[in-house]
Amino acid sequence: MKKILLIFTTLISITTYAQNNLNYKLIAKYNYQKQIDSTDEKSKINLENYSLYLNEDNSLFVSDNRIRLDTILNNANFSDLDKLRSLPKPSSNKRIFKSTSSKKITIYDEFYDNIYMYNDTVNMKWKITNIYDTLNNMKVRRAETKFRGRNYIAWYTSEIPISDGPYKFRGLPGLIIKIYDSKKEINYSLIGLEKYKKSKSLNNNYDNEALSVSKSEYTKIKKNFKQNPIPYMESQGAVFSEETKRIIREKFRKRNEKTNNPIELKENDE
Repeated sequence: MKKILLIFTTLISITTYAQNNLNYKLIAKYNYQKQIDSTDEKSKINLENYSLYLNEDNSLFVSDNRIRLDTILNNANFSDLDKLRSLPKPSSNKRIFKSTSSKKITIYDEFYDNIYMYNDTVNMKWKITNIYDTLNNMKVRRAETKFRGRNYIAWYTSEIPISDGPYKFRGLPGLIIKIYDSKKEINYSLIGLEKYKKSKSLNNNYDNEALSVSKSEYTKIKKNFKQNPIPYMESQGAVFSEETKRIIREKFRKRNEKTNNPIELKENDE
């Protein structure tokens, strides 16, 4: 962290790449904590680490566990099967691409062997305060915003003048080091930065595999899947007895009861 300015200079000299090439030289790594059940404070657990891959044109935010799975699947052989089974499941399969030149965000999400792609537009209105602090040996400044049902407090640093951050958050005059909602149910904290002398390539051809849908279509599909996944499983060739269907529905019902606290409580910006 003390060499933060040196790390940033590597980003300035990055050759421009198209989004689909997925080449990056700077990675901001975040720890993500979330209260899974809004009715139970004890459900707040340390989920996992996420990475924000950065270049001049765009960024990619994705779970580290998801990247590990993608890496094995893209280089699959029989010797990797045990490794694949032993890997922890990602808390989210979403890959979030943010364009530097526009407000457009492209999101890929995967569930039950299908990848869906949709676009989202985020208009965050930040209030920058005159409150300062020090985090990770960097001087940070407090900013506040409202985003889809939650009030957020962010700490960003102008020492890294990259207008980006975890998840869909961006728009501040510096990299977001820490951001959490007012109830502290959602929390992203920077835990490290990685640089590469040569571009790091993520060899994942999402566009060729994904089904492009509107955001409203995606929301409907995901909601229906969570409520009753059986039609989607059967469309992939699965066959179940009526008793098995009942067990699956009950399992999902109980899971939904405990995972009732999404990041976005509303579908659109206020």
